[in-house]
Amino acid sequence: SVLRKLRRKAESLVEMQDIAGCRLTVPSLLDLEFIGRRITSELEIVQEKDYTARARAGYRALHFIVRASDGYLVEIQLRTEIQHAWAIHSERLAYAFDRAIKAGGGPPAVRRGLEELSVQGQLLDQSLGWLETNTDTVAALQHYLQTLPDPHWTVSTESLPVLTDLQSLLQVALHLRRRVVNGYLQQLADFRPAVEEGAG
Repeated sequence: SVLRKLRRKAESLVEMQDIAGCRLTVPSLLDLEFIGRRITSELEIVQEKDYTARARAGYRALHFIVRASDGYLVEIQLRTEIQHAWAIHSERLAYAFDRAIKAGGGPPAVRRGLEELSVQGQLLDQSLGWLETNTDTVAALQHYLQTLPDPHWTVSTESLPVLTDLQSLLQVALHLRRRVVNGYLQQLADFRPAVEEGAG
């Protein structure tokens, strides 16, 4: 693959953007954003492509081309667990049915199904991020209210049990995160047999 690119593009190894690379899969969009910020602050960024909000043919991820200390370019891909599962499944379907699927082509039924699953995955990632953020926010608010001296209460102390209940509810929802993600992964797996039947 490297030799073919060198012959086709006549570029040097130093300027080839995908001769070396790595992929990091993280649990949530919050993790993806945090690690993305670390990469941009600590490494020399040559190029950044954000496919998280605006998908490319259903594909979602955060890509960086960085220059290593030896001058070579390295591609770093960041994906959430859901984005990664979608990408792997899309690639399997591309090899099974039509390589054009990877570029947004292929059988219309396959393409539509993958795009719908991509949107569902994005909504799920966003919902889980909202859940994590609000769990942390409620905990911080509860801690803040408990540390205020009595004369400075801006809300009734009766609000604290309500916050405790809300925090508990959010934590239960976070605990169920694995089941929700597994449900999405199963939905991806179930998509293949339906496509195979329709393809024949």
